[in-house]
Amino acid sequence: VVLVGAGENVGYARGNDLALPLVEGRAIVFLNSDAEPGAGALAHVLRYLDAHAKVGVACPRLVFPDGAPQRAAWGFPTAMALLHQFTPVGWSGVGRRDARRSRPERGADERTGAVEAVSGACLVIRRELCARLRGFDPGYPFYFEDVDLCARAWAVGAEVHVVADGPRAGAE
Repeated sequence: VVLVGAGENVGYARGNDLALPLVEGRAIVFLNSDAEPGAGALAHVLRYLDAHAKVGVACPRLVFPDGAPQRAAWGFPTAMALLHQFTPVGWSGVGRRDARRSRPERGADERTGAVEAVSGACLVIRRELCARLRGFDPGYPFYFEDVDLCARAWAVGAEVHVVADGPRAGAE
């Protein structure tokens, strides 16, 4: 383990990107500081990547500290969904359908397979794909950097999957 310090909080994207020049191996795991992978969770995701050559980004099943399911995947946000979620316009119901599609209800049962985007709470990416994409876009200081990375992965032909059939990862 090598600790890379920035000296200040530079945000999720820039903070994770600082370590990329030092990374070796076939995959990179980005793990939130409050997340704790269950025994075997990361090995299970790596085996899944090995068995599915088209998958470039994956995320294990996520749970909250009490064991309740946590959203690990969602659809790409639309302008209407963002209006609903982040502005007072949403109080009127504008964009509700788009918001539900892009951010399913908490606790929804997730199945292993392709999704548009996975959570950066525990995101596993093939190292060569991460290098090709040049890591996270530092223009996202906090939030949506995982969605952007997944969109760019899809754009170059790499699939994004949730691996919900194995051990979980969760917050402390």
